[in-house]
Amino acid sequence: MPGIEYNPAFDDLEQGSPPEWMGAKRRINMATDSTATTGTHDEAHGKFQEVKGSIKEKIGQLTNDPNLEDEGTADKASGFVEKKVGQVRKVLGS
Repeated sequence: MPGIEYNPAFDDLEQGSPPEWMGAKRRINMATDSTATTGTHDEAHGKFQEVKGSIKEKIGQLTNDPNLEDEGTADKASGFVEKKVGQVRKVLGS
């Protein structure tokens, strides 16, 4: 193509992975960090499960679908437990 020069630094981009100089290695290390499941993470995910369960329950009630309502109840309960686990982890510092 006219006006575009080949630059070997961009070879990695063509293979689907950004080169290290773009910070790809740092992002990968942050994403795979073992501290990702902290108490705060558990609490947030538990709250999300609770809200999702409440929504499923309401939709199950509105559509007269007992299976969806039961699934919502189960999601709410598991979210509650996960939220409590997160709170305990925060208190214990793990």
